[in-house]
Amino acid sequence: MCGVDLLESAAGPKVMELNSSPGIEGLEAATKKDIAGDIVRHALAYAAQRRG
Repeated sequence: MCGVDLLESAAGPKVMELNSSPGIEGLEAATKKDIAGDIVRHALAYAAQRRG
């Protein structure tokens, strides 16, 4: 998992930076949600579905 910083331009979104260790602590504190856990659960469910 990585963080992707995007900026909107006249030509569409542009990738500005990739973060190998994104900090989502602030987002989790603000939303009172387990964002990291939600991402992992979604990835596992998606992988299981793709395996058939």
